Amino acid sequence: MRPDAAVTHFLFASALILTASHAAGWLARRLKQPYIVGQLPAGIALGPSLLGSDVASGPRARTARWRWR
Repeated sequence: MRPDAAVTHFLFASALILTASHAAGWLARRLKQPYIVGQLPAGIALGPSLLGSDVASGPRARTARWRWR
Protein backbone atom coordinates (compact mmCIF):
# COMPACT_ATOMS: atom_id res chain seq x y z
CA MET A 1 0.00 0.00 0.00
CA ARG A 2 1.36 3.41 -0.92
CA PRO A 3 2.15 5.71 2.02
CA ASP A 4 -0.46 8.31 1.02
CA ALA A 5 -3.13 5.62 0.69
CA ALA A 6 -2.16 4.21 4.10
CA VAL A 7 -2.46 7.62 5.73
CA THR A 8 -5.84 8.23 4.08
CA HIS A 9 -7.09 4.80 5.16
CA PHE A 10 -5.87 5.39 8.72
CA LEU A 11 -7.56 8.80 8.98
CA PHE A 12 -10.91 7.61 7.61
CA ALA A 13 -10.84 4.45 9.73
CA SER A 14 -10.02 6.49 12.84
CA ALA A 15 -12.86 8.90 12.10
CA LEU A 16 -15.27 6.00 11.63
CA ILE A 17 -14.18 4.37 14.89
CA LEU A 18 -14.58 7.64 16.79
CA THR A 19 -18.01 8.26 15.27
CA ALA A 20 -19.22 4.73 16.02
CA SER A 21 -17.85 4.91 19.57
CA HIS A 22 -19.58 8.22 20.17
CA ALA A 23 -22.87 6.85 18.83
CA ALA A 24 -22.56 3.71 20.95
CA GLY A 25 -21.80 5.87 24.00
CA TRP A 26 -24.87 7.97 23.32
CA LEU A 27 -26.97 4.81 23.03
CA ALA A 28 -25.54 3.54 26.32
CA ARG A 29 -26.52 6.80 28.04
CA ARG A 30 -30.05 6.46 26.67
CA LEU A 31 -30.15 2.99 28.27
CA LYS A 32 -29.01 4.53 31.58
CA GLN A 33 -25.53 3.05 31.39
CA PRO A 34 -22.21 4.87 31.66
CA TYR A 35 -20.97 6.40 28.40
CA ILE A 36 -17.85 4.23 28.40
CA VAL A 37 -19.97 1.05 28.39
CA GLY A 38 -20.96 1.89 24.82
CA GLN A 39 -17.63 3.27 23.69
CA LEU A 40 -15.44 0.36 24.70
CA PRO A 41 -17.23 -2.44 22.83
CA ALA A 42 -17.56 -0.29 19.71
CA GLY A 43 -13.88 0.62 19.70
CA ILE A 44 -12.75 -2.92 20.40
CA ALA A 45 -15.01 -4.38 17.72
CA LEU A 46 -14.13 -1.88 15.01
CA GLY A 47 -10.50 -1.07 15.77
CA PRO A 48 -8.69 -4.19 14.58
CA SER A 49 -11.06 -4.88 11.72
CA LEU A 50 -10.76 -1.39 10.22
CA LEU A 51 -7.15 -0.59 10.98
CA GLY A 52 -5.62 -4.00 10.46
CA SER A 53 -2.04 -4.82 11.25
CA ASP A 54 -0.57 -3.39 8.02
CA VAL A 55 -1.85 0.12 8.58
CA ALA A 56 -1.45 0.23 12.34
CA SER A 57 2.15 -0.96 12.47
CA GLY A 58 3.35 -1.09 8.87
CA PRO A 59 5.46 -3.74 7.21
CA ARG A 60 8.78 -2.19 8.26
CA ALA A 61 7.78 -2.05 11.91
CA ARG A 62 6.67 -5.67 11.83
CA THR A 63 10.01 -6.89 10.46
CA ALA A 64 12.02 -4.53 12.67
CA ARG A 65 10.55 -6.16 15.77
CA TRP A 66 12.29 -9.43 14.95
CA ARG A 67 15.73 -8.00 14.07
CA TRP A 68 16.88 -7.60 17.68
CA ARG A 69 18.76 -10.92 17.69
